[in-house]
Amino acid sequence: MNEALMLTLCMEENTLLISNGVLGQLGSPPMIQIRISESDRSLLVQPCEYGTRGAIVVPDRQMYQLETPADTLVRHIRRITGWMDNNPRVLCGVHIPQLNAVYFGLDTAQFAVLQPPPSAAFPAQGDAGYEGGAVNG
Repeated sequence: MNEALMLTLCMEENTLLISNGVLGQLGSPPMIQIRISESDRSLLVQPCEYGTRGAIVVPDRQMYQLETPADTLVRHIRRITGWMDNNPRVLCGVHIPQLNAVYFGLDTAQFAVLQPPPSAAFPAQGDAGYEGGAVNG
């Protein structure tokens, strides 16, 4: 697997961004779960069955990353790490083949700068969707 195994914690929005590399490493499962270990201060992402508590449905369509709401998980992470700010953090994962899971240590988190996916379309310069003439007109 060549793609990075990354998980981004968006603390202000209470969401998680899971890289396509993580999903690919897990065999592109239809559902995943994210488990948290307080004692190890870590997250484990692994495939799961329908009906599993906290299961996250992975869409069929091709995507750059999976964004999922994570209010409870982010609150839990804040409690065990003591993070009080809203800075996004990125974690690099390690694949554990025996568990078919990707492990993320919370203590290895780095501050992240969020950017739009590479396929995001931007308006052409000078055409930001405005009608009319010059801005300073």
